[in-house]
Amino acid sequence: MSKLNEAIDRIAICAEERKYQNIFRSWISFIFPNNINFSYLTEEQLNLFPIKTKPRLSEIEIEQIVQDYAFKLPKEIYDLYQRGNGNGLPIGLNRNYDSWINYFPFPDTDTSWYHLQEAMNLYEGIKNYPEIDSKLFPLFASEWYLWMVEGNEEQKEISPVFAIDQGSGNFSHIVAPSMTSILLACAEKIEKNFKNIPTEYLIDKYKIFDGSLLEALIG
Repeated sequence: MSKLNEAIDRIAICAEERKYQNIFRSWISFIFPNNINFSYLTEEQLNLFPIKTKPRLSEIEIEQIVQDYAFKLPKEIYDLYQRGNGNGLPIGLNRNYDSWINYFPFPDTDTSWYHLQEAMNLYEGIKNYPEIDSKLFPLFASEWYLWMVEGNEEQKEISPVFAIDQGSGNFSHIVAPSMTSILLACAEKIEKNFKNIPTEYLIDKYKIFDGSLLEALIG
């Protein structure tokens, strides 16, 4: 098992033990006014809500979506999208993960994690920008930054994570050695229930160069 999958397993176990709200209930509570009560809906009824994107992808589905990307995404990104196709991570380790009902919102902040088709659509729109290396592939975005990973002619295990300034489009800097390191740091902070773990400690332990993405994902 890859280190990235180990990190996601640790997060998923915490989500189940702490009874994290599933993605449907989170979306409903966000979209509808507080005076509307949807608590009576069963899990089966919630599962009928139409969502066009799949909660996870197979390796073949990933290949189909990124077929027009001229490079090979790193193995860790394949692992990531086989566990969650943007917007959420699994709850627990033994559920039906072809249903969004068994996922919790991740990140649960103002940062967006693109589902893979959305990421590919964005890549098609920016790949010819002279300011952005065409190897860079988008994963996350906030109001200020677009975080991207690098593909290569030959598939690598991991990729550095790059930050692009959303305002200027200028390359800024590498923020982390890999998505694996970011998720390992997230797992540790979540396991310890966000208590008494300064971001500086995680940055140092996981060799993260800039805490912007880590803070955007888990605050």
